[in-house]
Order: sequence, then structure tokens, then C-alpha cells
Amino acid sequence: MTCAGSRGDDNMKVSESHGKESKEKKPKTKKPKLQSKNGIRVSEKSKRKKKRKSLKTETRVSKIETEEEKMERKRKRRIAILKEREVIAGGTAVVFDRDDPDTCILGGYLRKLVNLAINFYNEKNSTNYHLVHMIKAIQSLCQGSVFSMTFTVKRPDEDDSDAITLDAEVYRGIPDTVVHFVRVLDDAPSLSSLTT
Repeated sequence: MTCAGSRGDDNMKVSESHGKESKEKKPKTKKPKLQSKNGIRVSEKSKRKKKRKSLKTETRVSKIETEEEKMERKRKRRIAILKEREVIAGGTAVVFDRDDPDTCILGGYLRKLVNLAINFYNEKNSTNYHLVHMIKAIQSLCQGSVFSMTFTVKRPDEDDSDAITLDAEVYRGIPDTVVHFVRVLDDAPSLSSLTT
């Protein structure tokens, strides 16, 4: 049996089973206290300031992301231009042209293919040529990619004026990459001598 206290306190309850008095407290609303961080009290005002500062840093991060998005947009635009050129040219695209900086999309990849072609030429002719600079590269699609590249090479002990121009064709298929040919462009046979 449970009954309320005689003084009119609703907080006091007596239970016969235990014979002890127990006080049940009403839930009190807590006042906002100053929180301590490393022994320093932090007020609500300073919390708001910190929140404003964090919003400023978030704004800076979003500005950086927008710069990255701008770069991505430029890259996508260049790829779209490349695809349009490919459709117009009938399956071929100029992927590098020294005179047109917008075409340099596959720069690092082309450098690997050019080095592969130079190594092929060096093994066949017992020479030691190194790349001076790329002139032009055209990509044709046919169950993979055929890259027709023009570039200049020289020996390490020569000046840039002694560089020779090479023309190479490299096929990059799904299983492997094959060098079709590398020839010296200056000594290439002319087409007029082929007709009789």
C-alpha cells in the first residue's frame, strides 16, 4: 500500500513493503553552465564566434573546390573539342600539336609512347638518341589506338641544332603496345619516286 505524506508533499511516498521512506525528485531544468575546456571557461558568446570561424573555413574549402571544378570543366571542354575533331576527321584526332596548346591532353602518356619508339629505334640501329621535343601526334581509333607521332631526337653529346626528326607509329591495343615503325623523316623516301 502506498500513500501520500501528511504534510501535502507529493514528493514523499511511503511503501509498506520496504518500510523505508524514499524521496523521488522532480526533474529540474538545468541552467546553461559555462563549459570548461582545458581549465578555461567557454561562454555561449565565444561558442558563437567559433561557429562563425568554422563557417569561414568551410567557405574557403568550398572556394578551393570551385577552383578544382573549374579545372575539371576546362579538361572536359578540351576532351569535348577532341571528340568533335575526331568525328570531323573521320576517326582521327590531333592529340598533340606544338603550335596549339589546347591539344596537349595526353602529354605524359604520349611521352611514354615516344620513349618506347625511341628505344625501339636505338635497339635496331645501335644508337643512343634522347627526346628533344614533340612536334605532333595523331591518334586513330581501330580496335585500340594507333598513334602517329613526329618528334626530334639527339645524342646526349650533341647540340639541339644537330637533332634529327623522327616519325613513328605505335599501336596500343588491349593486350599490349606494338611499335610498327620508326623512321628518320628527313631521309624518308618521297612519294614521287614511287610512281613510274
